[in-house]
Amino acid sequence: MKVAIVGVGGVGAAHLVAASRIGAEVVAVIDTDQDTLDRFSHKWENRWESVVETGVPQAGTRYLKVFPERLDVDITILATPPHTHAALLAQALEATKARDGHVIVEKPLTITTLDWSTIDRASMCAEWIHHPELSIKDGTTSIGMCFKEAHTTDWGYKLSLEEDFLPHLLSILHASGRRAEDIQVQVSTNDLLRVIFTDESGERMLCWGRRKGGSGLFVGAQCLDWHPDLFDRQLLLGRGIPILDAWKWERLIEADREVEK
Repeated sequence: MKVAIVGVGGVGAAHLVAASRIGAEVVAVIDTDQDTLDRFSHKWENRWESVVETGVPQAGTRYLKVFPERLDVDITILATPPHTHAALLAQALEATKARDGHVIVEKPLTITTLDWSTIDRASMCAEWIHHPELSIKDGTTSIGMCFKEAHTTDWGYKLSLEEDFLPHLLSILHASGRRAEDIQVQVSTNDLLRVIFTDESGERMLCWGRRKGGSGLFVGAQCLDWHPDLFDRQLLLGRGIPILDAWKWERLIEADREVEK
């Protein structure tokens, strides 16, 4: 499997290490910052809170500042700032067209102008979709997660609670084989996201995200530990949430915002 990764300033590093771990051939690492490229050309490393993961740089990997016109890869992963996602998705689909390559985009993704005939080659991802300790067997179990701080960096875009948490929660459910029949999204004043997910069988599940408390992924009250294969199967084999589903969920978020106005 040949992989290209665009953006390794943050979560892209986890994609890179995961690709290395499952034995994928990383054809290209693309980033606009030359210092970042230089660092990764010598050492592949992902840091998240107390977690440090490393991979061995591959001899044939190219480190590029400019997105090439053609990528001879099976999968291109986009892990760049949110405002770049839609434009880069179109560019990545075009670059991988000759091989009918697949494109995985980090959340969030709002589609504006895109060739809809290529959508079946694209998907959106969020972490923790295939945690080996995560088992969802009935609608009485709640799943949730906590990040102590909002996802915002020097690229100047702060993700809302809905944009930050909802893709993670829905991708977990998607990985468990559930498809949404109805989704209700509520955001409280104390920085808590509450999602009622109803699947095709009519089973309901409570999903939640919050800023306060211990970080991690929760099933009921149990916090699941980081596991080495959190990214691997989701990002490179599972291929995340289909873009059409992701687009539907983001339209739902936008509709709720309009109602609040």
